[in-house]
Amino acid sequence: MIDLLVGQGLAQKVISCESGAEFLTVATGRLLQGLPIKVALLDIIVEPSVGIATAVAVRAFEKALKVTQPIPILFLSAVPFDSSLKTALGQNQPALYLNKGSDAVPEKIGAWLARVIEYLLQWERG
Repeated sequence: MIDLLVGQGLAQKVISCESGAEFLTVATGRLLQGLPIKVALLDIIVEPSVGIATAVAVRAFEKALKVTQPIPILFLSAVPFDSSLKTALGQNQPALYLNKGSDAVPEKIGAWLARVIEYLLQWERG
């Protein structure tokens, strides 16, 4: 995924985290230092904490720190979109979902990912 993001010019720097807990540690540290996070890519199923719970925790940290521009979140997963996921997206705005399918090879998701990330970044500016 890092090669795809950098190779497509979607990111200059990518910080990869092995779990939702690690992401929360990194994100909180960056927020406390006033360092930006342009977009967070979270999988719906990432152990030990699921992506939705991770997003909720990020939003709580942002609120506590009085962050004015919340981190745009892109849930990238093969989990089918359903009403509970729709509710979770609504509660964690700005957030979008991209179903990567069962065979998420860069050639198949690269263009979609570029469009969705650009949309999220426009949302952030708007």
